[in-house]
Amino acid sequence: MAETKNKPPVSQKMLILVLIGLVLTLGGGASVMLYLGAFKDPEVYRSVTQEYHFAYISHKGPYTNIDPILEEVAKQLKESDIQAVTPCAMFMDSVSAVQEADRQSKIGYLVQRNDYIAAPLEQMSIPSREVVVATFEGGTLLGSHKAYTGMRDWARANGYQLMLPAFEIYHPEGKVEYQLPIQKKQY
Repeated sequence: MAETKNKPPVSQKMLILVLIGLVLTLGGGASVMLYLGAFKDPEVYRSVTQEYHFAYISHKGPYTNIDPILEEVAKQLKESDIQAVTPCAMFMDSVSAVQEADRQSKIGYLVQRNDYIAAPLEQMSIPSREVVVATFEGGTLLGSHKAYTGMRDWARANGYQLMLPAFEIYHPEGKVEYQLPIQKKQY
């Protein structure tokens, strides 16, 4: 006759440790999702912008990982005694229409109208224009998706057509302002 082994019961300490581990894992995950803005929606509204003055480096390639370009622009501005405060980016192409390697963008900082911008930096003025704006505070990848989806939905609901280029302003306090030019649809 085969002998059966009695398994020792799971100790109460082990159950408590497993429960603590589960709570910490779920709580940590929820905290990260909260920080990234997973439970937030962007604020979307129509606006007429101010005129912006922009010092930048032209870039061809993916719209992600623009931090090294921003660092280079900040370095160039500092060498010209111009304070780099508000980073921004202008995205010229639609991500659904242009291959990642061929996408054109301008990455840089807002500057004052009379600032002298030396080469290799370029500069431009962006005139006041009618836009739809989405603001979001949280992770930029999640924020971009939510903001552009929100602007598309707003345009459809209000009879506007979205246009390019997209302009993003990365405010120092962590809020990102996404802008797309708009025009009323002609029926």
